[in-house]
Amino acid sequence: MAKALATAQLQTVREIKKKANIKKANRKATVFVLALFISLIVVYISYLGYSYYQSSRFEYREYESGITFYSREFAVRDAIGKCLEPESILVVINIADGDTNYTSYITDMIVLYNTILVYKGKATTTQINTVDSRGNIINCVTNRGDVYTNDLLARDECIALQESESSKIVIAYPSNNLKEPAVYCDPIKNIIDIKPRTAKDSMISTYIVLKSKYPDLEEVIQTVEKVKKELGDSILSDINNLSAHDSNLAP
Repeated sequence: MAKALATAQLQTVREIKKKANIKKANRKATVFVLALFISLIVVYISYLGYSYYQSSRFEYREYESGITFYSREFAVRDAIGKCLEPESILVVINIADGDTNYTSYITDMIVLYNTILVYKGKATTTQINTVDSRGNIINCVTNRGDVYTNDLLARDECIALQESESSKIVIAYPSNNLKEPAVYCDPIKNIIDIKPRTAKDSMISTYIVLKSKYPDLEEVIQTVEKVKKELGDSILSDINNLSAHDSNLAP
């Protein structure tokens, strides 16, 4: 009888300890989930705070083709014009490491910027930054203002180049985490920051920025295309003439 009682008491103690351990584990899990939830709230509030701070620094706002344009000191189009007044402009495009699908968009943007800005007499330098998942520069490629140059630079050199120019257009790598695709124009610092959600946003923003500064954008593109076609036809004609000349010289 005493042995059975002792066994029952031992089982009771074990059950109590087991229940206590379960409660303790549940409390730990609850604390962990609560801490994680609070952390997510803090991150979200911080993001909203930063977004509000970013947009509140700019007094003017316009909306076009799905893109929100912000500017300070001047209305948006005037601010864009002020940012692009300097004779030397640096165009910076960020691309995620390993993303080859974005290359075609980059090429189109570079061609458009170089075509219009150079046509308008601007010394234009392009800089393509390869960035990691946090947006930090890994390395970059630049033409140093010369279409025949294509130099690969280390991170510190990229940062130095980006900080050296007085007028900049900086195109961030697309992120669908953004609240909205936006362009921030700061004529005080001569910086136009393009923050796209998609690759298409990058191209649309580029077109609108250039169109705002140069209303004759379409005419310039047509003129350049016409010159390229005439030049191409001339080169082909010269090649054909040379081929005919060589044929006549043949024994």
